[in-house]
Amino acid sequence: MAYKASADDALRVALTGLDEPVYQRAPRASVSLIVPAYNEHKYIGNLLQSARNQTESFDEIIIADCSDPGEGTAPIAQAWGVRTIHVPKGNIAGSRNAGARSAHGDVLVFADADMILSQQFLEKTLDILESGKVLAHPKMALYDSMGWHMIMHLPQMLRWDYDPTGCIAIRAGDFWNVGGYNEMCNPIIDAQCHEDTDFGRRVLELYGPAALKIIPTYIGTSARRYKKFGLNGWGDNFSTSVRSYQEIGAA
Repeated sequence: MAYKASADDALRVALTGLDEPVYQRAPRASVSLIVPAYNEHKYIGNLLQSARNQTESFDEIIIADCSDPGEGTAPIAQAWGVRTIHVPKGNIAGSRNAGARSAHGDVLVFADADMILSQQFLEKTLDILESGKVLAHPKMALYDSMGWHMIMHLPQMLRWDYDPTGCIAIRAGDFWNVGGYNEMCNPIIDAQCHEDTDFGRRVLELYGPAALKIIPTYIGTSARRYKKFGLNGWGDNFSTSVRSYQEIGAA
């Protein structure tokens, strides 16, 4: 029962981004939200709603879109008044980098199109970056499958600081100092190469394990990869991060 209560609370926090914020504070930094999108009409409206419902606001939102013509993602983005750039299909690292190159923010936040950002996500993220950390990333709750949400809640509770996934925040200077996302690391071509894990590993190697920090709030994400791939939907993020951590002598 305690485990279920914990999972339920994580999901409640994750979905707060769909509600009007309970307060609003002045922005401390210019922050760009970058979202790679391929045929995301089903999900992207919730993400954009949650991005607008933050207690501390984004300066700009950029959709790096490679959707099929007429699919529907671009009109939704247009209706929300966010900036859309067109990118080549088939390389999510390239989409993330293209969004970063067009961004004006001092801080870059990357989020997948099927995510829902909790209300205090950006506020708590900036708290971490202001404390001197290089990269901040959240725990996630699966919002569209209670079964998978319960299964994956424990791994999220145990997620380590040096194990980021598709949602991160980093200063623009640090992002480019690391080299951006590795566009040669393409899971469409090589299923063993994950651009988000690869990026986290390079931050770890350059700045050390103390530079990465988990944001003390949950965000929501779709369970679609788990529905399609089962536990393999978790990918090799965990094992890769452990190996990287050990290789630099931190474990």
